Amino acid sequence: MLNPIGLTHGHYECRALDETLPIFTDLLAMQVLERGKGQAVVRHPNTSWRLVVHEGGPDAPDKPHNNHYGVRVARPAEVDAAHEYLEANKARYGLKRVSRPSAQHFARSIYFSEPGGNTLEIEYYDPQAAAEGRGIAAPHWQRELAESDFPGRGYVPQALTHGTLECHDKDASAAFYRDVLGLQIAGGGRISVYIKHPATPWYLVVLPMPKRKKPLRPVNRFTLMLASADDVEKAHRELSSKATELRRSYPPRDRQGFTVLFTGLSGSGKSTIANVLMVKFLEMGGRPVTLLDGDLVRRHLSSELGFSKEHRDLNIHRIGYVASEITKNGGIAICAPIAPYDAVRREVRHMIETRGGFILVHVNTPIEVC
Repeated sequence: MLNPIGLTHGHYECRALDETLPIFTDLLAMQVLERGKGQAVVRHPNTSWRLVVHEGGPDAPDKPHNNHYGVRVARPAEVDAAHEYLEANKARYGLKRVSRPSAQHFARSIYFSEPGGNTLEIEYYDPQAAAEGRGIAAPHWQRELAESDFPGRGYVPQALTHGTLECHDKDASAAFYRDVLGLQIAGGGRISVYIKHPATPWYLVVLPMPKRKKPLRPVNRFTLMLASADDVEKAHRELSSKATELRRSYPPRDRQGFTVLFTGLSGSGKSTIANVLMVKFLEMGGRPVTLLDGDLVRRHLSSELGFSKEHRDLNIHRIGYVASEITKNGGIAICAPIAPYDAVRREVRHMIETRGGFILVHVNTPIEVC
């Protein structure tokens, strides 16, 4: 729907500018570009992305850990140096918590809480991550800052690389950011998804948190830039007029459809388990449930097909299509064919995941039992 020319600003609420701005300048190598009454604009010299820092007063709440910003250093030892420096200067800057260095998914990082109620991250990303296709791990800077540009700390933040935000549902949110806001899905996995504008390297990590304990004030937000004032007016009209349609197209997870596909040998117990699951879903209520049992589908939908690989694949495609329509309309499809070939299972997964959830269950019953 939208065609933004950039993801240009993050908005960050603190309690007092005099407390929080030194965190950015002295600990994260950022610069204050503007400062006015109750608001300042900061950025890192290697990043065009800007943070608008809003002074929320002493009652501004603590923000969730999953709504933080992060900078990146060029070498892994700098994470340890950053931890040592922040611990040594904890009282000076009013830091409430400094985590020990930890590593996961090619990244090594520390987190610390600043006096304005926010968490910030200093991370290192192993270049191997970029070599294996994780584009966000590539350096976000053209010129590496030297130690002389940020002396005396033992670490040099090279760029403001990312922000994070919570959502109710990762998949629905990702689809909304892509299809409605015009952003790019830049990776992710089972837990999170990365979104960004195609023209710039910085990104947002979107994390599902169905039961959020610390809701954010509206001042905590991100800014998309459109090409003209007319485009902004047009976006407002479209979003306002299609609000009901958007809510229907991007429902929360508890109102989305999904498919459960059982696979396994004949006689493995797929149909028995599928029937028990169907009864359980019907007892729970809330969504229509349809069972697409392999034998019943063969009898009523694919009676002309044999058991060659070509015919087996066609049968699974038919089941997948029906399941995708059920899923698209908010229902639950439980499928229990043999589905012996991985390639066609992947095709069905792709067909359904554009409409809702997909769960593959292998009923691994020994052949002697089957």
